[in-house]
Amino acid sequence: MLHHVLFDLIGSLRLGLRDAMLEGGGLDEQLHIDVLLGDTTYETSVSLPGEEAPPHVRADVSVEWSTWAQSAYRSWTLGEGLEEPLEVVIEVALRVSGLRTPDMSVGAFRRSLPPRSPAILNGDALELRTVSAEAAFDPDADAEEYGLEAVYDLTLTLDEPELEHPETLAEPLRRLASWIASALVAASDLATPHRSS
Repeated sequence: MLHHVLFDLIGSLRLGLRDAMLEGGGLDEQLHIDVLLGDTTYETSVSLPGEEAPPHVRADVSVEWSTWAQSAYRSWTLGEGLEEPLEVVIEVALRVSGLRTPDMSVGAFRRSLPPRSPAILNGDALELRTVSAEAAFDPDADAEEYGLEAVYDLTLTLDEPELEHPETLAEPLRRLASWIASALVAASDLATPHRSS
């Protein structure tokens, strides 16, 4: 069986999301490999239990493993040592869609969410990077819909202890999944009404 710390990380993240009682959020799990640059990206989407399809509130989660990280990891597996920790970029985009009115401003949405997550690994936490709003017109319903998005990211550093014992990633990623669940609850508590089901 192919062993790779990236797959260990993805597996621990998937297990953490499942243990946090989160469900698929409308987007299938995907693993992309950029054949030109060599970067690998894992993507998934989760929502709270009981959300309709598509969910009004969801989190899109991505894990990016760069070609540099892959090259350094390969050198490490060959016994060449690790000059500096590997970096894995994790991004969480919280999305609220299908709002009937634009009453919830970007500022109010921003204030309803935490500026950062608790520490995940080695003191690193997800930081809120951008908050945005969008409007779309549905010609079939002759109505406008509004959406809000908050994007968090974290550059996770993996040193030799994590590479030698990837099972130690399970607990930090379980904390990350629990934080995603709590952030989804906070976003779901917004008072702005959604479109009719």
